Amino acid sequence: MFKVADSSLVVNPPSARRNERRPPPVSRGARYRGPVLTTRVGGPADAPAVARLWTVANVARQAHLGLPLGPVAGAASLPAAEDRVRERLAGPGAVLILAADPLAADPLAADPLAADPLAADPLAADPLEDDPLEDDPLEDDPFEDGGEPVAMALVVQALALDGASTEPLPGLAHVSMVAVHPDRWGRHLGGVVMARAQLEARHAGYTRAQLWTHETNHRAQRLYERLGWTPSGRTTLDERGERIRHYTLDL
Repeated sequence: MFKVADSSLVVNPPSARRNERRPPPVSRGARYRGPVLTTRVGGPADAPAVARLWTVANVARQAHLGLPLGPVAGAASLPAAEDRVRERLAGPGAVLILAADPLAADPLAADPLAADPLAADPLAADPLEDDPLEDDPLEDDPFEDGGEPVAMALVVQALALDGASTEPLPGLAHVSMVAVHPDRWGRHLGGVVMARAQLEARHAGYTRAQLWTHETNHRAQRLYERLGWTPSGRTTLDERGERIRHYTLDL
């Protein structure tokens, strides 16, 4: 079992209410595989749930690739991850996209000791093997029942020097924290939140967007490319020393 830092959160690897605007279809052949799902724009009050989702997705990805289990979401503990989430949500022009489904009133509430996280085939699913939404399945609102998010993405104003500067890059949005709960991998939720993130970025007046993804996450790269993202040719190392690839999109 994988315990996250000193918290009791155990990861099982692959095994405000609805906004008026609904995520539209954004590409041919797009599909969502799963039950009724809705998205909404989140805020600071969602930081604890976002930190849990970000943590469980990151640790599951590391386990999926056979990597050493390091700090959760780049933080030393779950509370530290929550603080980091709040810091990101305070970024310029931050728009947090959350998705929930009826099967996930609280995907982290089940007894994590009830199953062996190594029993599932870690190669059977991928965190971002997703396409955007094809049909509009918004008939119910799982957030009304306290449903915890199962997928997310964050849009912020891009800053110069890859965020090391406080100088904004006009017209450029930065997308990060794209994550799907491992219990929902393979259901195309990454495409759902990415479609909504791109929509929100356009409505905020951005004309271009950028993101970084791990070189090892080939299915995520295929998702982004299906959505129209193109690699810029830039690569660098993240804080854990993993190589990441830069993508851009004209909105």
